Amino acid sequence: MREPIAGAGLQLAYCITYVADLTVMTQFYQQVLGLPISEQNERFVAFGGAGAPLALELGGPPASGPRHKEQHPTLLQFAVPSIEQALATLAEHGLTIEGEVRRGSFGSLAFFRDPEGNRLAFLEPLA
Repeated sequence: MREPIAGAGLQLAYCITYVADLTVMTQFYQQVLGLPISEQNERFVAFGGAGAPLALELGGPPASGPRHKEQHPTLLQFAVPSIEQALATLAEHGLTIEGEVRRGSFGSLAFFRDPEGNRLAFLEPLA
């Protein structure tokens, strides 16, 4: 039997989200979430930092309110050292979470939306 592709050192190159307004979405991910831009052109923005790189690319549907799993089936979770501090930063930008912070054996989890209605989450894992 052949070795799986992952056995050959397969790594996630980018997690790409297709967006309608690249400027607005870039500002959100850079200024609100603090992700540093590592590559950028007129159709594509990649962010650096720890973990799998996130990228935005033009070509997504126009924003029409919150997108549900059928419209955006990928949930991006951002690991944070302090969920309370991350939520305070969201509040400073006029953003709120959906529902309550979930706390469990995994740590603490809070859901929110980006400007195009995609569901995102902050995760503070248990130490």
